[in-house]
Amino acid sequence: MAFDIAGRLYDFYDGQTDLKKRILRTVGCARKRYEEDALRMLRACRFVAQLGFTYVQNTDLLPPFGEPGTPYYLPQNYSFPVERCAGLSLERVRRELEKLLLSAFAGRGLMLFLATGLAGTFCRKRNNGIDSQIPILPELHHLEGLRQNPRFHKYNVWEHTLAAIDNSPKNLSIRWALLLHDIGKGLPEIRKLNKEGQPSDHGHETQSALMAETILTRLGYQKNFIKKVTWLVARHMRFAPMLITGEKALRHWVRTEALSGTFSDSREMTAAYEDLVEVFLADMGATHAGRNTHLMQAGKELGKQVTEIARTQMPIAAGDLDINGHDLLEFLTQSEIRQYLPLLLKRVQSGNLPNEKAPLLAAVKKYLQKRGNKI
Repeated sequence: MAFDIAGRLYDFYDGQTDLKKRILRTVGCARKRYEEDALRMLRACRFVAQLGFTYVQNTDLLPPFGEPGTPYYLPQNYSFPVERCAGLSLERVRRELEKLLLSAFAGRGLMLFLATGLAGTFCRKRNNGIDSQIPILPELHHLEGLRQNPRFHKYNVWEHTLAAIDNSPKNLSIRWALLLHDIGKGLPEIRKLNKEGQPSDHGHETQSALMAETILTRLGYQKNFIKKVTWLVARHMRFAPMLITGEKALRHWVRTEALSGTFSDSREMTAAYEDLVEVFLADMGATHAGRNTHLMQAGKELGKQVTEIARTQMPIAAGDLDINGHDLLEFLTQSEIRQYLPLLLKRVQSGNLPNEKAPLLAAVKKYLQKRGNKI
């Protein structure tokens, strides 16, 4: 459609009707348009994700894709000339994927992305003048139709993944984590059957984190981003058992993370836990638990509890303490300050001392009194 300088609308392809019906289609033959510019295939998925429109084309039709009755089922699939993606740069492909992931209807766009074979194709990366072929996301394909235990899950792994993404805030690290959080499920070394003969994927989070690191590295993401996403993927199963075990287990978990060397300070760790809570709630909401308001509320309360522990009760470095060297100069030398701050940090991390100025000062004075120093 186009307007001329006088404001007259030209609509040679009845685009207004398609807009009213919320339909997305190419002008003329879809295959020809995609062969002219391969990026249009990825943009078709992205526009579906951004607008919530239904994609259609008149030729190159394929059988339905997905499970009937679910929100992401495609009653009609389409053949795309995905081999044309080999000429697209990795940077352009990654930008389209990011826009798709951050869209309001990301699940629908991702369903088309997988159904048409785009996930399993290649793009191009140039390094020192030499091009190499980079797989886009072939690891996603085994998730489609992959059964889960119906006691807990209402969708197969792929459609559960889509529902979890749609449940989450529009945050790139969170949405990448959700796209990849179950990617290890169904693999021969992970998939087992439980006593009832139902699928079980114990340990899939560890395998998923390893695969996530490989995928994001391949797609050219920075190390800090990869570290954040893989941390979220590796720990997305930790919350569920703590709905039963309570605060003591939460505190032990946060202490373990604080001592792991993963985070530089408590602010960074708190931010990571805040994102992990979003991943956990989105994941849980895409199961049968999503219809249990009491259980979902319990999950939210657990999330608040763990982030509060990380924020206020679990310092990582001496700089996180509610006391600093200046507060101690009155009765300690610089070398003594360097000696006592790590001791205070260890006591706070163990839960034996609150991270508050008055108790911390009192603890230092008590140390000195035991040594016979006058204060």
